[in-house]
Amino acid sequence: MNFFDHQEQAKKRTQRFLVFFIFCVFAVCGGMMLISYGLMAYAEVESRAAGAPSYAAKVCLTSGLITFVIILVASLVKATSIGGNGGSVMRSLGAVPVPASPTSPDLIRLRNVTEEMALASGIPVPELYIM
Repeated sequence: MNFFDHQEQAKKRTQRFLVFFIFCVFAVCGGMMLISYGLMAYAEVESRAAGAPSYAAKVCLTSGLITFVIILVASLVKATSIGGNGGSVMRSLGAVPVPASPTSPDLIRLRNVTEEMALASGIPVPELYIM
């Protein structure tokens, strides 16, 4: 299998994960709405005898909206912390960057092969990390 097949598979997997993530967000928000509605309905049984108005639907929608906003903000914060490159992800996983002028023969070979492949592909040399 060549690079382009792998790239196409990665795009399809990313789309599936995105759809699954959106489904999970709506499931969590719906669950919060159901829980809050159930709790409010239970509490209103006691307060209806006193003639209090019903707030269950408002609380239900508010809790779902608040949950959605929290998930959205947390997702945006995480997406911006990762940034445009994988360097921050690699460092967070404990990887060590390979220096531009390594001294180890294995690291020199790794750097040379990577630079040659990048040159042949017409792309910039990526950051190298060792895990």
